[in-house]
Amino acid sequence: MAYRWEHLTPFIRDAIFGMLTCVAITATVPRTLTYLLPDNFTSSINGNFLEGTWTSDPTIQRFLAREEGSVVVCYTPVTAPFCGSSLSARLVADWPGRGAFFEGGIYIPALHEVWFTSTYANYPSPGWITAYNLVTDTFRHIPQIKYGAGGVYHAQDDRVYIGAIPPTPGVTAINPVTLSTSTIFNSYFGLEFSCVDDLVWVNHSSTGRPYMFFTTFFTSLEPEGSVVPIDRPIQLPNGVWRWDPVEQALRPVITRLDIPIPNGIAVSPDQRTLYVTDSLGIAAGGVAGGNAGYAPTAGPNTYVYDLDEDMLPINRRVFALARSGYPDGIHVDDYGCVWTAEGEGIVVRNPQGTILALFPQEVFGVHEGQIANFALANDTLVVAAMDRLYVVRLGVVVATGQT
Repeated sequence: MAYRWEHLTPFIRDAIFGMLTCVAITATVPRTLTYLLPDNFTSSINGNFLEGTWTSDPTIQRFLAREEGSVVVCYTPVTAPFCGSSLSARLVADWPGRGAFFEGGIYIPALHEVWFTSTYANYPSPGWITAYNLVTDTFRHIPQIKYGAGGVYHAQDDRVYIGAIPPTPGVTAINPVTLSTSTIFNSYFGLEFSCVDDLVWVNHSSTGRPYMFFTTFFTSLEPEGSVVPIDRPIQLPNGVWRWDPVEQALRPVITRLDIPIPNGIAVSPDQRTLYVTDSLGIAAGGVAGGNAGYAPTAGPNTYVYDLDEDMLPINRRVFALARSGYPDGIHVDDYGCVWTAEGEGIVVRNPQGTILALFPQEVFGVHEGQIANFALANDTLVVAAMDRLYVVRLGVVVATGQT
């Protein structure tokens, strides 16, 4: 009899994956080194800060030489709540060539599940959703959404909303239990979106009325987006849009003049602040490799907006700049800390924009390209590494619902 992975008990699965778990103490680095180094230091815009920076000071080098295999690097003295723990990254899936874990990172608390989409893996062949159960360590295959991108769970109507890329760009709602689907929108006055990438539901801070904000951009501008062919005219410009389910109204609220390639989107716990990542990195900026630097127009930034009484984004500010690569997926935890997938890994910042910690992407087997997305689910960080999926138990609850 041939045994399938799901037939194994959690105890046996844990025993197997015990050999595939990276365990290490938390590495700490003085925050002063992020802005003050000895003269004649060298570094690279294409590498990460810790391993790609050299100084002649042996004491500083000991700090920069992060203990190999450390799951998290914390910048002192101000750190994240999980920095006091010894963390491990456990590999829970390794499916070569399937690319099952790329976009999504959608946490459904009642089901203890996190959903990821696989759209880019074998495009133009249809993709699917893979749901990972945090309690049973099992998976289920959801083929109903074939070209899904990012998404979000909306507790008010118990549905998951998924964006999509061509040939079906738009938003589809899916019941996470029955898997019944319905298309919410797929066009604007007859014009087709290039894609609908990431989504977030925001409740009006006074009335509680829900609105969906989402990002859309011409997919070929993003490094991974080049697999999507240009087989139709681009009909709508890049931007951030808002869907009002009460008024049944769809409208743009942030233009490409504000954010060239809006990608990830998230909201603060008090529903008053909107975060948007701009994936205009080195490659999209038209700059050669090596240490040529950024083009003058390139800005791998995360931006922050206030939401006014009319639920419109105002007062744009730069929240953060990616040290390398570009910011992609973004989640905000229950403490208001902002987590972003960037060229170095998953970066954690406090609400003021100060970097608290970094989960280096090499720990998750990513040595080329970068992590696109991840999930925060109760006390767990779930990392999408294309063919692989990792979990890190943080020792503290960081997210009880939508992030």
